[in-house]
Order: sequence, then C-alpha cells, then structure tokens
Amino acid sequence: MKRLVLLICAILFLQAIPVNAYGTKQSETITAGERTRLFNTGWQFQREGESGWTETDLPHDCSIFEPFSAESEAESGFLPGGKGTYRKTVILAEELAGKRILLEAEGISQNAEVRVNGRLLGTHPYSYTGFAFDLSRDLIADGKTENELLIGFDNEIPGSRWYSGSGIFRDLKLTVCDPVCIGRYGVIITPKTSETECREVQAELTAENHTGRDCEADVLLYLSDENGMRVSEQKECSLLIPAGGSEKATVSFTGLSLALWDVDNPVQYLLHAELKDRSGKHTDELDIRFGCRNAVFDPDKGFFLNGKNRKLKGVCLHHDLGSLGAAEEKSALMRRLDLLQEMGINAVRTAHNPASSFFLEQCSSRGILVIEEAFDTWTNAKNYNMYDYSRCFAEPISGQNEILNGKPGMTWAEYDCREMVRHSRNEPCVILYSIGNEILGNIGGDTSEYGRYAEELCSWIREECTDKPVTIADNMTLKENALQMELDQAVADAGGVIGLNYATGESMERYHAEHPEWCLYGSETASAYGSRGEYAAEGIDQTRFQITAFDRESVEWGMRAEDAWKHTVSRDFIAGEFIWTGFDYLGEPEPWNKLEPGSLTDGLPHPNRSYFGVIDTAGLKKDSFYFYQSQWRDDLTVLHILPDWNPDNLAKGFFNDTAVTVYTNAPQVELFLNGRSLGRVKAETVTTEAGHSYRTYNGSLSLNTKVRFQPGELTAAAYDENGTLISVTSGRNTVRTPSASSRIQLSVSAPQETDAGRKLVYVIAALLDQNGNPVSGADQTITFSVKGGTVISADNGDPASLRGYGRDSETSAVIDTFHGKAVLIAQLNDGEELEVTAEGEGLSPGRCAAAAAGREPSGFFARTVYELNRRGKDQ
Repeated sequence: MKRLVLLICAILFLQAIPVNAYGTKQSETITAGERTRLFNTGWQFQREGESGWTETDLPHDCSIFEPFSAESEAESGFLPGGKGTYRKTVILAEELAGKRILLEAEGISQNAEVRVNGRLLGTHPYSYTGFAFDLSRDLIADGKTENELLIGFDNEIPGSRWYSGSGIFRDLKLTVCDPVCIGRYGVIITPKTSETECREVQAELTAENHTGRDCEADVLLYLSDENGMRVSEQKECSLLIPAGGSEKATVSFTGLSLALWDVDNPVQYLLHAELKDRSGKHTDELDIRFGCRNAVFDPDKGFFLNGKNRKLKGVCLHHDLGSLGAAEEKSALMRRLDLLQEMGINAVRTAHNPASSFFLEQCSSRGILVIEEAFDTWTNAKNYNMYDYSRCFAEPISGQNEILNGKPGMTWAEYDCREMVRHSRNEPCVILYSIGNEILGNIGGDTSEYGRYAEELCSWIREECTDKPVTIADNMTLKENALQMELDQAVADAGGVIGLNYATGESMERYHAEHPEWCLYGSETASAYGSRGEYAAEGIDQTRFQITAFDRESVEWGMRAEDAWKHTVSRDFIAGEFIWTGFDYLGEPEPWNKLEPGSLTDGLPHPNRSYFGVIDTAGLKKDSFYFYQSQWRDDLTVLHILPDWNPDNLAKGFFNDTAVTVYTNAPQVELFLNGRSLGRVKAETVTTEAGHSYRTYNGSLSLNTKVRFQPGELTAAAYDENGTLISVTSGRNTVRTPSASSRIQLSVSAPQETDAGRKLVYVIAALLDQNGNPVSGADQTITFSVKGGTVISADNGDPASLRGYGRDSETSAVIDTFHGKAVLIAQLNDGEELEVTAEGEGLSPGRCAAAAAGREPSGFFARTVYELNRRGKDQ
C-alpha cells in the first residue's frame, strides 16, 4: 500500500511540474545568424481534454487523422475541429540582448493567441492571414534562462464551408534584427514597364527606430539578377528616424533594361536594401524578390500580359492537401502545382482566402498568375456557420492586443485586408486582389452596410498597392440583385475587374452590354463533378454515391466543363475562367452536402470530400484532366479515350452501344476497334477576332460517338492537317478488355527538393492483369509496407470512402483501391533508400525502391515519374 501511495504522489508531482519543464527534451538555443529563420521544429502539442504532450514539427493539422464521424458536418468533411496549445522553450544567447525579436505566423486555424513567459501578447482570429508579435520585452537573453512560448488556437465547428484543418498549419518564423531596422513588409517595389521591357523601378523603404532616441541612418539600395549580378547603380540616402517612430526613403532606378516576367519566362530580380548607422555599422539588411510585368485588362479584348492577349486558364484551389490535411507540406504543394501546369493552367484563384508565402513564391518562380482572395463572407454567417469570419469582420482590435500593424479600433477586416496585400504586393504572380467571394450568397441578416464595406476594402487595397487591381466574385448574375450591382460598381470605380461566378455566356453578354466599360472574367466556372474512373454510372449513382466520369453532370447552378470553356474561349471580352476546382478537396460533397451535422446519405459519414476536382484528393488524374489539357496546351497533341474497355465497368446502351469520348486537339482523329477502322473525323478550327482558336468535332470540343462493345482493344489515332500520323500523344490512346487482377504495379513521384519541410514521395499502386492491362474496375484491399522512410498517409481518391487517413503504423498502411488505384505518401529518411512493398490477397506483390533526387531540369512543370521496380523486383 505504501508503494502505491508513493507512486501516486510521484505521478501528481510530475503533473505539477511547470509547463516550461520538458524533462529530457532540450530547449532550443537561439543565436545570432540568419535574420529570418523557420521556427517549425521542436514544438510540443496538447489537444484540449487530453493529458500529456506530444512532440510535433510544424506545419501541423491536428484534425486530419481523426476518424470520420457522422456527428460532424459534411461541409467539414465529417472531421472535427479542435482546440489546443503548442509550446516550446528557447534559450537566447547573450549576444541577442537588446535585439528586436519577432514571432511571425502565416496561418493558424483559428482564434490564435500568443503567450511568452506567461504573458498574453494578443490574439488573431482569422486562419489565413499572417501576423506577428514583438517578443523582445518578454524574452530573457542571458544564455541560460528557458523562455516559454505558448500558442493556443480554437477552431470551433461550424466555422467554414470546407475542411479548414486545426492548428498551426503554415510556417512559423523567427526574425532577429537590430532595434533600428527595416519594417515588416517595409519595402514596396513598383516597376514601371512597357509591353517589352522595364526601364524604371521605384522602391520605397520604411525604416523603424525601436530605441528611445532619434537616430540617423544611411539607406543603400541596388538591383541584381537572380545570379547576384548587379543590374543597376547603387542608390544612397540618409534618414533621421525619430525615437519610437519610422521614416520612409523613396528612390527610383532609371535607365534600366530589365526583362519582363511572363508565364513562359518567369524571370525575377532582387532588390538589395541595407541600413547603416553613422558609424558605418550595419543595422539591417534584406534581399527582396520582384518581377516586372505589364498586366492589363481590357473591357473588349480581355487580358493582356506584356502586350500579348492571353486567356486566363485558371483553377480555383482550396488549401487542403487531401490526406495530408491543411498542413502545408512543401513537396506536396509542389507536386500539386506540377500536375496543374502539366494540365495547362496559367492561373490560380486562392479560394476563398489569402495564400501562404511558399505558395506565392512557387507561383512567381513557375509563371503562374494568381488571384488572391481576402474573404468568403463579411458580417453575416454563411451556410449557418456561426463561427466563421463574420464574427470578427467588423470587430475592432482590442487596445491590449500587441499584434504588429494592428491599431486599437482598427477592424479585423481592415487588418486582414492590409496584411494580405502587404504580404504579397511584391510578388509578380499576383494580378488581382479579391475583396470577397459570393458575399451575398447563402447568408441572412442585415446587409445595409455592405456597400460601405466594399468601398472600404477597395480603398485599403489601393492604399497598400497601386499596380494590382481589385476584384470581386459576383454570383448574382442571374438574379438582378441591386446590392450586388452596387458592390460591383464599387470595384469598377476603384479601377477593378469584375469576376462572375457561374455566369452563362448570355448573362456575360448582358453584363457587357449594360456596362461596356467593365472588364469581366469567369471567377468561378463549371462546377462539373465526377468520380475518377467511374464509367458504370450513367449519371449520379444514389446507392454507391458515385458520379459518372463523363462530362455530363454539374451542380444546378453550374455547367459542364466543355460548356463553361466554350462560353469563355468564344467571347473575346471574357478574360478567362477559373474552374471549380483543380483538385478535389475535403468537405462540401455535393450533391450529398448537408449544412448541419449528420449524413445526407445512409447515416454514415460519407461522402466526405468533393467531386469537383480535375484531380482527386490522392493526386490521381481524372479523365477531365485531358479535356483541359486538350484545350489549354498548344504544345501537345492530346488523345485520351474514355471509358475503359472492361465490360463489368461500362454503362451500355441499346444493343450494347457504349458511349465513347475522345479528348483531343488533333486536326483529325480515327477510332479502331480490334484493328477495324470506325471512321475518321476532321476537326473544324474556329478563330475569334482576337485570335483565340479552338477545334470542334461535329460541333463539340471533344469527339463523342457510340461504339458497339466487343471484347478486345479500342484505339484512337491522331493525324495532322495533311493526314500524317502523329506518333507522340498525351493521354490514354488505347483501352483493352482486361482479365482478372493478377499483380500490383508500383510507380513513384521523385521527391521534391525544398529548402525546408519533409521530402515526401507518392507511391501509386495500380492493379494489372496477367498481360499488364489496368484492371480499373477492381477494388481490393492492399497493404503498403516501407523501409527507409515513414508512412504519412494513404488515399484512394474515393469520396465515399469510410476509411480514415491515419496510417496503421509508422511503416505500414492498409487501404482499398478505388477503380484499381491507391496512393501511399511516405517521408524519405535522409541518406536512405526508400523500399516499398504492396501486397493484396491473390495478387503478386509490387516491390520498389527510390532514393532522394532533385527536380528534373527538363521543363518547369515536368513530373519525374518512373517505375520503382526498375531493379527488376516487380513480381
């Protein structure tokens, strides 16, 4: 009994240890070095209601590996929200005494609060904008004291129309600089461009003085290319910065000859900025990337980039990464952009929130144009999400809140709007700032102040950035809504561009006729949906919760993919389109979505993700990928057949007549069934007045026909205008009738090299028959096992799956294939070779190996996909 009492006392003593005592875990020591560094490693996490702390690195999403539950919402993917705390202790070297130390967060979902050594510095409610706190007065820099940082969050449900994730889901950074320094987002770069070059760049620098005395400082600025070669003369000026205040220096670099940033040539430059005190000592130093481009919207001709008329070929993207959740895994995001560029995009709309630094840096380096969006709602909750941003939009920042750039009385809407612009205004990829998406859609309550809000949002953006117009996403084109027209006019009056969601070609023409001075584009189009590889369903299968892969189905307010693009490409005044969506995302599983908790289907928590994507949550291409590639890639001949040729997976019509579609852009196409020609079709080329061309096949953007099913092989051949066979095509130009599943084939994407974050590889398992033909109708359970790495998650892209994303162990995962495929995501151990095995009952296993590799140099969007069984181990 005495031993039991002693044990209980010991447990109670350990639980009573102050939260900054880590036991054997070492505190991180911070020394002088890089001005701004990632601060993602060495954290501990505790979810509210749980005992004990778990070690974790950032970014982190504490909701994604929870089981699906019918007690949650379909909109949120039947996954829970969360409330929890992150903690970390740091020891600051003595050399940091007197330095200015900032904690900078890029995204915390949501209602973040920051404490240092027990004191609350402040809060930030929005998930998707960054914020910073000055830790200097609370940190002790003596080389021995443990300083404790606590970051809490509270992601209440219902709080979003999509899966938001919970926790610190983007990077944390630590900035260490002298008290006399360049301000946060304190450099604004404004190139003055023609359609062919940039001959002048204006730079504005804000210097801050966080000391108790006035300070004289010298500012030194020059431009260089990305190789460090100077491309301008050096500019210098002097500032007198008041104690506790700031001062601006503005210089112009003239006589330049800088190349223009373009989607085909995303060249960037660097502005080097230095501050020195009068003794010549450096007090601060920065290099800021920028690009020079000439982007113009025209009400009659659409969009021009550097004088060239271009259609915006864009997708809307939510921020989640499928089975990885909201945590921004760098290599996963790079893979996502690789796939989208392979499809042919030149633009992305960040729906419906501001983007991260890494995302924008990638888009600028790749030549992807970006519309960055501020909000999905203003002061009225949308879809009854009582905990969404409407709670704080018009709320003033507390006088006790020490958040940088926030002022007492400033509303959170103003803070977040300005933060979005300051964060990205030097990025050449950003072409528009959206003040909101479907602001009048699915809301209730008072909207009498909405006209004023629109004017204020536009003015805040214009005050922060003069060379990137404002925009809005209007979904009221079919409803003659007077208030929406007032919001649109506020955008137009600010020199902005009007985005229209789900407008028909006819309603676009009406807007153009009634407001000929307005510049228009499709900010959200299509909302066509389908399940990858689903050919048996004629349309929507209400029993299996699957939707045909043919381009037949869309939401009632949307339209088919082909119709949406044809409306866009055939009308020169429409600048382009942003389809809903590039990838399937978690939550909002239309047509089985439900706004309150509970399932709309069979009482179980599915479907739990959307059907809208051109690529599924596992990163596997749907057939519609090749429709868009055929329309958006002029450098490829696309030739892709659907359906497959498996009789168990076909929807057949009268006398076994099977619908066949070929997505193509070839001048001529011929189908063969078991070697017998079914006839050749010649395309008609249509060219608009502005020079935009597209091909039609019997009036359609794709070749559509009926073929009487016979087992064997269906093949498509492409020919040029002269009838010469085109031998190299993109897509699946042959489908064959398979026999039963025989083996598992593995392939893998090469790990992306990033400056930070985990190196992830995607291992794709495909079921094949004994002749090597894909068996796409097969759904079988397979087990992945790995050596030399760690399993992160597994996915099959099935929206109706009930299996959660959590792994079975660090080295294994069990998952069902969906239409013959499944994907494992694994982290590669440094210095080791990843070995993967996939096994299933009655199947010969697939075995493979891969080592770390850099990105392929052959093309900025090229995917390095290779067979892992290159060592001859596939059985």
